[in-house]
Amino acid sequence: MHKKITIITGEINSGKTTQLKHLIETFTDKRVGGVIAEGLFDNCKDRKSGFTVRSLESGESRLLLSEVEVKGMIPVGRFWMSGEVLTWACDQIKYGINGDIIVIDEIGHLELQCKGYYDVLKLVLDEFLGELILVIRKELILQVQELFCLDPDGIDLIQVENRKRQEIK
Repeated sequence: MHKKITIITGEINSGKTTQLKHLIETFTDKRVGGVIAEGLFDNCKDRKSGFTVRSLESGESRLLLSEVEVKGMIPVGRFWMSGEVLTWACDQIKYGINGDIIVIDEIGHLELQCKGYYDVLKLVLDEFLGELILVIRKELILQVQELFCLDPDGIDLIQVENRKRQEIK
């Protein structure tokens, strides 16, 4: 069982990842592993055109999702996803198992279909003894808790609204 599980939640574009980055900055004396998904924005639009995933240990970023099809990518909603980069991201999460904190940004529809980070999250829940921080959209929290058997009483929930954090537990 984990020392602590924290879920950062909010609507789409509410600032969940920004809040996560601020939280990570406070962990100056801890080994933090896992990944952060960072949005890419089209200059002509006010919406995300893709996502990179960044390793918290190495700082390396790779293109995970793009609106533009790239050879070898698979369709996921309105994006194209790199299976190779997803595998790399899962490896980055696994490397954090011996650390103090693992971050997974974010758990969503793919995981609810037993895809994406599903297998690595199950592994982390089974084997990791440190603090786990998950980013999950507000409307998916109950489904994720049910699928992964997460006890709501054992979770610290950070609600992000309008790019401002409000702790509700």
